[in-house]
Amino acid sequence: MSRPRCCVAFSGSIGTVDLNVRGADLVLFGPGTNLHIRWIVRGDSPYREPKDLIGKRIATQAEGSEQYKLARVIAARNGIDLKRDVEVIFGPATANLALFERGDVEGVLLPEPTASRVIARGARQIAHLGELWQKANNTNIPAFLVGLAARRSRVEDNRDAATHIARLFTLADRSIHDRPSLLIDHAAEIGVPAAETEAIRLLPERMVDAYTTGWDKPLLDLINRQTAFAVETGVLPRLPDKPFLVASPVDGI
Repeated sequence: MSRPRCCVAFSGSIGTVDLNVRGADLVLFGPGTNLHIRWIVRGDSPYREPKDLIGKRIATQAEGSEQYKLARVIAARNGIDLKRDVEVIFGPATANLALFERGDVEGVLLPEPTASRVIARGARQIAHLGELWQKANNTNIPAFLVGLAARRSRVEDNRDAATHIARLFTLADRSIHDRPSLLIDHAAEIGVPAAETEAIRLLPERMVDAYTTGWDKPLLDLINRQTAFAVETGVLPRLPDKPFLVASPVDGI
């Protein structure tokens, strides 16, 4: 007898909803990572908060990426229209970092651990997108970036397998919260060369909160709020016809 299969990928809530509106039928069924994008400026920059960059040139991830779409949503929640108020150059994190270090842009939106690498070289963080979301929404629940995704039929037909996968990722993420030194031990695997000792030292204090440790109703409600605000701000055309979040019993493992 063949084993049940559940083909899984990581997807963000905005990307999942966008695909569903276009005819897909995907669901998110387990944890992944919280939003870990940072607003970065040079160490000698006069800018102190994101609003100071209105009218300036910044670099960020690809326009179709979950990171940029969430950045638009959260910037709007904080009074900044990234489509109108700043000049944006799109590219991968490494290319954006090169633009930033050459002085071609005044600021850059970087994910971890790239943000920690540039901070270790003297740049300055003026905001954490996830913390901006928490403040704007008066919540202590971290903003969601990506989670486990699959076709609805796959999850429904292989419910036990999907639950086991969700629990596996929950255990992995919780282990990082329990032992932040794992980030130092595996710095090379997450993209920080061994020679960058200061960046590696920063990883436990800067990256632990990037890992989602649960999949409960408060988090699912938060994800729904993120997508609803994405519709309000025009990042998404509308919400999907069917719920796209599936509860997985990961607690108590």
